[in-house]
Amino acid sequence: MTSENVFHFIKKYSIIPENDLNTYTINGTNVPFDSAIIYNFPTSHKCNVCVGAAQLEIYKKSGLLSEDKKIIENISKKLNALKGLPLTTSEIDSILATTQIESILQCLHFSEDVSLPEETFAFFIKHIKEMEKWSAQTYENQGICFGIGIVPETRGTDIHIDALHDDDMLKVLTSGVETLIVCDTKGKIVSYDKLPDPARRASASYERERTSGSIHAFRKIASWSRNKLAVLLTQRGDILLFADGVLKFAKRRSNWHIVRVTPLLHMMEETRGFDPSLKTAIAETCLDASFRRTGACIGIIDDDEVIPHVLQDDDIIDIASKTRTKFFKRIVGQQPFQNIPREVRQELVAIDGATVLKKNGDIVAIGAILKINNTPIHNRTMGGRSVAAQQLACRGFGIKVSADGGITGWRNQHPQRNQCPREQGNNDSECPSECHVEKCFELF
Repeated sequence: MTSENVFHFIKKYSIIPENDLNTYTINGTNVPFDSAIIYNFPTSHKCNVCVGAAQLEIYKKSGLLSEDKKIIENISKKLNALKGLPLTTSEIDSILATTQIESILQCLHFSEDVSLPEETFAFFIKHIKEMEKWSAQTYENQGICFGIGIVPETRGTDIHIDALHDDDMLKVLTSGVETLIVCDTKGKIVSYDKLPDPARRASASYERERTSGSIHAFRKIASWSRNKLAVLLTQRGDILLFADGVLKFAKRRSNWHIVRVTPLLHMMEETRGFDPSLKTAIAETCLDASFRRTGACIGIIDDDEVIPHVLQDDDIIDIASKTRTKFFKRIVGQQPFQNIPREVRQELVAIDGATVLKKNGDIVAIGAILKINNTPIHNRTMGGRSVAAQQLACRGFGIKVSADGGITGWRNQHPQRNQCPREQGNNDSECPSECHVEKCFELF
């Protein structure tokens, strides 16, 4: 094995996705893997992994989380332990895939001072791997949906969950949304429960959950997971890990992700005039649209002056010149976006077109078709939602939720509208990109 092989495995299992915001850079020439891997974290955004004179620099724009560091450390240690052993690439992949799941579980806790016991890891890793197989299967032409929960300090029956893996009944026994099989920390079944409605929370705890990993469709299993642990295979093939009342990790399209939308909130700084409760509502709605796979395009504009440059008159709710706009005006009234029930918000943003808001949450348009005839040439190969979100970002902040679940945010770093031909009435001119629109967030 060489340093390039080592760096390949670290990149594959670190769960930091390589994209416009996160980079992996190899420095130095390829060398034999005959010395131990050394890693360090020189800044809050960087990690250096070294094999001899070769170095892999990992950069994460939103900052490395403790979970990121734990997984990189464990993968590096496991590779050090495998050094020199006569293993095939597929064998190493299998070992590191297990190490990755084990590292993720080490980041979960029943409560602040109660970690998962060692006895939980073996059966829980086995169960997650079984879910990975099921995610590619169907039962009666439907995707398999299944959930189990783990409770500490409770003794189960003599029936172990592993004993049911080969029984097709298990694939349809629970939904994970309304029902759940509950096990003890050793995997022995305790009960088969109907999930209760979420309990009311103190405002501080509730606000933290809303901005961490709160998804309306899974609110019952998330609420149940306080001081417990739950894993859910959704009908769309996602594997979700809940703890501490929120969704902590998700495996989507074969890759594990840390579910955290706080970087998106940081990009919508209060100093730019965003209402704090609006930021939270947007974060919630983005996650809801992502896991419902409906897609969404949301824009928050800087000021009223840009409205005629972005929207057609008949899409503006205050004007309400066509039937659908009159309908939207009727159902939202004078309510700001953040005061509309969450269930209604997720339906509104799913409507084809853009939802355009002001910084205080006032709704300017729903399902709007934007004026985009001055799109920069380098963006013209992108999908419609991406182009629309960047057009909105040129005048504030734009977010795209794709139909496959990805969430991407763009913002305008240095507004220079006085240099924009369109703002000066020249709609035929190419956009010179003076707005400095930059991608600032990406999840899934």
